[in-house]
Formats: sequence, C-alpha cells, structure tokens
Amino acid sequence: MDTTLNTMNPETNIPDDKGKQASAAVTLAKEMVRPRPGDDMVRWGEFRLALWIGGIALVAILGSQAFLYSAIIGLQGEIHTQVGGLRADMHTQFTEVRESIHELSERVARIETRLDMAAGPADKGT
Repeated sequence: MDTTLNTMNPETNIPDDKGKQASAAVTLAKEMVRPRPGDDMVRWGEFRLALWIGGIALVAILGSQAFLYSAIIGLQGEIHTQVGGLRADMHTQFTEVRESIHELSERVARIETRLDMAAGPADKGT
C-alpha cells in the first residue's frame, strides 16, 4: 500500500467538486442540445402555453378589427348625413339662383318694353 500512495499525485487522489459539477453541466448541455430519439421537441406545457398565447393574440386582433369596423361604420353614417345636408343646401341655392335669374329676365323685359325695343335676340350687325 505504500507504493500506491507514493505513486499517486496528492492533488488527484481527492475528488474535486468543481470537476464533478463541470462534467454534470457538460452532460446536461449535451442532453439539451441533442434530443434523444422518441423525445418531443417541445414539451406539452410549452405547447399549451403557445396555444394560449396564440389564442389571446387572435382575440386581440379580432377585437381590434371589430373596433375599427364599428368606427368606420360610424364615420360612414356621418358622411351620409353630411352629404344629405349638402344636397339639401345645394337644392336650396339652385332654387334661389333660378328665382334670381327669373327676376332678372323679367326686369330686362320691362326695360326693353320701356325703351320700345323688341324683345328678341341682340343685334348681330352692331
């Protein structure tokens, strides 16, 4: 037994915790990088979490689409109301313009009558 102790290096005969930890970490890293045959690439819990996140994202997207749709429909109703108001205003203004033109044509007819001019087209020669 004397020979065994003398030939061993004193630093190598005591197990080192750091070496065990390092080898365990390397082994764990290798297992994480290389899946074993038959292992799932994604765990069931991770898959369920992804489904929940996807569902929540879908609900958020559809909710925002519904909000935008209702806002657009509201704007469309306001535009129709404004266009209807503009049509009524334009009809009123056209009616006023026609009445003004009618009044002016009557005035011109009276002026021509006073001047003893024949109501007709303007002189072409002069």
